[in-house]
Amino acid sequence: MLVLSGVKDIYKYFGSSEDLGCDASGEAYIYRKGNKKYTHHRFVTEVLEIIAAGMLDDIKGLLAAAPVVGLMVDESVDVSGKQQLIYYWRLLDATGVPFNIFGGLIDIAKADADSIELAIEDILDTHGVPHEKLVAFCSDGASVMTGIRNGVAQLLKERMNPSMISLHCICHRLALCCKDASLCGLYGNYNGAYSK
Repeated sequence: MLVLSGVKDIYKYFGSSEDLGCDASGEAYIYRKGNKKYTHHRFVTEVLEIIAAGMLDDIKGLLAAAPVVGLMVDESVDVSGKQQLIYYWRLLDATGVPFNIFGGLIDIAKADADSIELAIEDILDTHGVPHEKLVAFCSDGASVMTGIRNGVAQLLKERMNPSMISLHCICHRLALCCKDASLCGLYGNYNGAYSK
């Protein structure tokens, strides 16, 4: 896991200390008299892009070292109406303990099975992950993701790895259980309990 504890830790993601606005001793120019703080959105965006590129290299290294990978995805729509796909990698550390890494949030053309499957193919290719290395796929359980004939999981099995397993996210399952429990009358009307 990447942890940045200070300015000097960020140096490895920059070409030189001057790119960060520091001299070789690590003293930031932004704190010197007469200099403004680098809070402009362009500067912040550039710094984030540089750090993200370094983190992406670290993630690619972890993916290359992993014997197998899992992918957790969920689709959404942002406030402007753009379809998006968020994804997390599920990997094993050197001792075999699983851990998650945030992968990214990408725009997709449509939230249908073909578009999502193509986006996942692109994600794997961008990160240098061989398709057969994807052994687990986790989603929200929506029919577009888990449909038996044309769901994303089925398309991934057909096009990438026939032995891949598909899982329904436990958090999404819990939300569905709570919703069903509230509708059956066993626990009463919980909506009214919070509004008083």
